[in-house]
Amino acid sequence: MQEPGIIFQSVFDDLSDNLSDDWYKAEIYFRLDNSIDSCSIRARYYTAPKNEMKQIRLTKISEIVDSILALREILSGNGAREKITHGYLLFTSDGDFEAKYSYQEPDWSNLTGWIEHVDFQ
Repeated sequence: MQEPGIIFQSVFDDLSDNLSDDWYKAEIYFRLDNSIDSCSIRARYYTAPKNEMKQIRLTKISEIVDSILALREILSGNGAREKITHGYLLFTSDGDFEAKYSYQEPDWSNLTGWIEHVDFQ
């Protein structure tokens, strides 16, 4: 079984191909439908020195989805615990990262603004 740190590195490697040279912070928000192994992802990054936010068009979406699904399995103890349903990953250009998760069931009827209403743990 892979360690979560390896999964985070894999997600960042897939994400980094989409970042400009002046990036300093990148965020990925995701939600999972655990009944069908489906994943929705939104990503963005910020540039320096103007602190401009730029949406990211992910070119390696399938690899990132695969990594997030693998992370879900690791965090659930391969089915021994409840599976995560939402998440937030933050990467910074100085090598730091942050990960937050939620176990709330997604409201699939509300496709806009879904990440703003999640209580992360």
